[in-house]
Amino acid sequence: MLPKYLFLTLAGLCIVFIGLFAFSNQAIVPVALLSAQMQLPITALVLASALVGWFTGICIWQSQGKAIITEQKKLEWKTEDAKLQTEIEQDKVHQLELQVKTLESALDKALKRGKN
Repeated sequence: MLPKYLFLTLAGLCIVFIGLFAFSNQAIVPVALLSAQMQLPITALVLASALVGWFTGICIWQSQGKAIITEQKKLEWKTEDAKLQTEIEQDKVHQLELQVKTLESALDKALKRGKN
């Protein structure tokens, strides 16, 4: 659990730092976006960059979460396959035991008839 809280703490500190940096620098700077010249405050640029990074991180996190769930399902299926395989083997052994008993009883009957 420690790494989870450590990463959450680091993320919180980064958010605080980005907020402090963005709102302490209110200067207007020229920006060229798709060949359009604009005048934007540094705050808008910093916050827009932070939002893009946040969105990218969420997308990566979601894709990794689905991969983990897929791996867990594969492991569950493997254990189920192993259980089914052992049950099949046990059923085969049980059937062979029943066949042996049937043959033994048939042999006993045949021997009794032969003695008579």
